[in-house]
Amino acid sequence: MAIHALNELVAHYEEQAARYRCLYDKTRYLAGLDPQDESELNTISRCLQERSQLLAQIAHRQEEAGPLWQVLCREFACDPTPQAVLAACPCHQAALLTKLQREISSLIAAVCKLDAEAAEKLQQGQKKLQAEMNKLQLSRRAGRLYRQGSGQSKGVFVDYKKL
Repeated sequence: MAIHALNELVAHYEEQAARYRCLYDKTRYLAGLDPQDESELNTISRCLQERSQLLAQIAHRQEEAGPLWQVLCREFACDPTPQAVLAACPCHQAALLTKLQREISSLIAAVCKLDAEAAEKLQQGQKKLQAEMNKLQLSRRAGRLYRQGSGQSKGVFVDYKKL
């Protein structure tokens, strides 16, 4: 029973590692896009949507690993970590599980780093866009005030200097 659970857990980790690799590729692609280029805005939106779908799949599949870890912990009397399983059962599958866990951890760290860089670029673009919007609103407001003022100025003006 424990070997079967270990094999299923390794298959699960291989699938998760593939999803994390895909997430890393999408994040790297997203980090290379320029948020100030209007032609890339749809691409950025689509990429963000695909990433959120991938993250939802990863979270859903992560929940499925819980029962497998419980079986392994009960059978091997160890903590629910790949290193503890490897120490309790030194076999090829446990070593592969440990290797996949390290790969997933490194991919998560790389995705977090790229996310921070992309978030900074997006915030800079957002600030620039907000400044342009504020400038446009001020010019519109000034235009409206000028038009209102010029419409009301029909009348008699007295030049006090000549009096």
